[in-house]
Amino acid sequence: MGGRWLSDVLLQAYKEMQDQGLFPSGGTAPVKLVTAKVGKQLRAEPVAGRYEQGSRVHHVKGQGLQDLETQQISWVPGETKDSPDRVDALVYAELALYDREGAEVMTASPYGVQLPGQGNMGPLAGAFPGR
Repeated sequence: MGGRWLSDVLLQAYKEMQDQGLFPSGGTAPVKLVTAKVGKQLRAEPVAGRYEQGSRVHHVKGQGLQDLETQQISWVPGETKDSPDRVDALVYAELALYDREGAEVMTASPYGVQLPGQGNMGPLAGAFPGR
């Protein structure tokens, strides 16, 4: 809903993270604006399937994901009153990473904590196998 505002905030945050040395200087933030073409339930199905397969997706402990995880276990499509904004953001993020499988991906914690790496995709390695 607040696409322009949100993209401005993300671009500003990226610039600040560059200034702090969390990302290389120069260049623009890897922000891609998307417009939903299908409902949240339909968008979430491929990602939900990966969670159901066990080890294909995992969350890094201690990264402040409690609100996301609460939405994941409490959202019932068509029944839950509140819109699952965090789940929707997760779906878009995971689908974007799936499209970049094999590419080098940098992750940054909102807490400034170095995330453990596995291969070239950090903690998300293996979460999105090839199509």
